[in-house]
Amino acid sequence: MKKITLLSILFLSLSSFSIFKPSNRSLLSIKKTKYFLQEDENIQKGKQIFIKNQCTLCHKEKTEGLAPALSVINSFYKGDKDKLIKFLKRESDPIVMPESFGIMAANLFKTKRMSDEDLNALASYMLSIK
Repeated sequence: MKKITLLSILFLSLSSFSIFKPSNRSLLSIKKTKYFLQEDENIQKGKQIFIKNQCTLCHKEKTEGLAPALSVINSFYKGDKDKLIKFLKRESDPIVMPESFGIMAANLFKTKRMSDEDLNALASYMLSIK
């Protein structure tokens, strides 16, 4: 009986230390980690969409090809995903190489028909390249 009482007292005294109670900081850290894992999955999905739709024929990640590199596109959009999605839906004018837009315009029929979820993933991937 004395052992149980001693163990109970020991447990109660240790439980008052912060290592046994989740702090707001650790909960925030868990939420941030979960967000970044979800965002990373979103970026991976966007990369698959990018490849599947043959965007890689003209757009490379960091080198200029027939079209601007994703890193250049990112520098123009400054991480503004909503603005990029509007362009991909053909709801806004091009801001990267507008003089060459005629070449890209024919390919935007693919992105215009994508779901919001797929467009979000695609834009996440495109803007992840710095």
